[in-house]
Amino acid sequence: MPGRLPLLLMTAFSELVSGVWRYDAPGAPERAGAEGADAYLAPNAIVIVGTDGWLLVDVSEDPAEVAALLRDNPAGERPCLGLIATSGSRLAPEALAEVRRSLPAVPIYLHESAQAEGLDGGTPGLGGVHRFSSVQVFDLGERRVEAIHPGRAGTSDAVVVNLPGDGVLLLGDLLPGGAPGSGFVGDSADGPSGFTHDVGGFPTDWPATLDLVLTLTTPTTLILPGHGLPITRVEVEDARDSMVIAGPEFGGGSGGPPIGDRLQLPLV
Repeated sequence: MPGRLPLLLMTAFSELVSGVWRYDAPGAPERAGAEGADAYLAPNAIVIVGTDGWLLVDVSEDPAEVAALLRDNPAGERPCLGLIATSGSRLAPEALAEVRRSLPAVPIYLHESAQAEGLDGGTPGLGGVHRFSSVQVFDLGERRVEAIHPGRAGTSDAVVVNLPGDGVLLLGDLLPGGAPGSGFVGDSADGPSGFTHDVGGFPTDWPATLDLVLTLTTPTTLILPGHGLPITRVEVEDARDSMVIAGPEFGGGSGGPPIGDRLQLPLV
């Protein structure tokens, strides 16, 4: 695995395991001692470093934060081999423009059903957009990374990122994280709805999707949701069981109180 990096480069990042870093945006609520739901809203942007290059998984919606991440990232002079978007909804237009300004040749990887404003247009010479249906594998030298579409859940284009040699699984917004009652990020029956206080998405598919994801884990896997702090395998299992109950009753865009309040989903 990559060697230890200079302390100077660690200041804006926390290391999950050796060579896998989460960007700690200045002033992010969970890093500032906030309590309740507000402590879980900061989106996770991840840098995965290998001997031959590095990958970026998701970015903030704030282009200034994206610029800071790319400027200070702990990969040093290694080339960026790609940006993996765990959902098209994770690519805000301004943030995407900043990625392309700072890394014009970087390829962007996402599921074949994903949509994002400004993604497929742009100027000749920019990094290409690579869509995959099930699995995209990356070889970073001494590290293997797998981008996997496990099925439909909150969105139709959900992607998780598995690091099988490191015991790390990045869930993106498959389970976005957050305090109980904070809701899900999902698509409604009428299309993408962004942050919603309803189950949204594809609730009858969601449990089977989580079943597949659970096969990628062990009791010691570090599981990071799309927002906030790591969760445990038991919490994923509990969420899956709750979705079995909720799925038949609460379809996408059903309205009503937050599903987290109804079922106390343990997404913390």
